[in-house]
Amino acid sequence: MDITVLLGIISVIILITLVVALVLNSKNKGTKKPTNYRVLFILGLVWLPICLATKNNELLGAGLVFIIIGLANKNKWADEKKWSDLTPKQKKVKLMVVFGLTMILLAGLLVIYLAKSGFIN
Repeated sequence: MDITVLLGIISVIILITLVVALVLNSKNKGTKKPTNYRVLFILGLVWLPICLATKNNELLGAGLVFIIIGLANKNKWADEKKWSDLTPKQKKVKLMVVFGLTMILLAGLLVIYLAKSGFIN
């Protein structure tokens, strides 16, 4: 697979994530939520294989920083709510996020398949 295709896919995923985060953040103006250090830890774990696949040392550094921050504040990790404890609005958002991530995964697999079949150079 050409590295530009891979970088393009990663860029689109990052762009979609930023847009969703900005939209959700703009709806919550005025409310300050505590930092969820578990999310930082998981984000760092996700960035490690991405950095290995793209040979990008900056992502390695950022991933290690997120992991260290998450582990240093492990006592502040937020407990995950069970599905039955979520409000209908939270359930809807969670389903939308899972659906969106599934679509991104399927699009990535489609691009990989098309690249291997020679349709995409």
